[in-house]
Amino acid sequence: MLKISGLSQFQKKIGIQIGIAFAIVGALSFGVLFFGNRIATYAAEIETLRSEKAEWSNSIESYVSAKMQYEKKGKGYEQVLQNVLPLRDSLIDLKKDFQFVASGEGLDLNFSFAGERQKQSPLVGAVGVSLVLEGKSKSDIFSFLEKLEKFRYLFSIESMTLQENKDVVGATIRGEVLYRN
Repeated sequence: MLKISGLSQFQKKIGIQIGIAFAIVGALSFGVLFFGNRIATYAAEIETLRSEKAEWSNSIESYVSAKMQYEKKGKGYEQVLQNVLPLRDSLIDLKKDFQFVASGEGLDLNFSFAGERQKQSPLVGAVGVSLVLEGKSKSDIFSFLEKLEKFRYLFSIESMTLQENKDVVGATIRGEVLYRN
């Protein structure tokens, strides 16, 4: 026969086992909720990092594309710009260069600097020059002007006056030579 005290011990064991089962289920539920929340947070961070990585990758691709375009097209123009716009320090022989062109056309040249001028760009400056030419004919003066179009410096003419006497033709030219800073 069953004893009540045995039943009670049986109930105690079942009660303990049910309590342990509830504790395990509770701990597992807490773990699932806690770690599920953490996983969701980390998943959101990973998604944010993925989108940032994609944007970063796109910006790098854009940079590489722009750099390749510069390498293909821009570098050639930079070389042209460097040839046309010399450094300021290389203008030291400017007078000799003008005299060389003038003597090639049989002209006498009186050269003078007219001061330095700042341009709108901080990368470009200008030196004002004044040229007084004397030659035998207008064609010599015009030939000199044609040579200035192909001159190694970028020279812009601001004003020009032409004087003609019996044996001598003269011209006074004011302009500026651009340079790179």
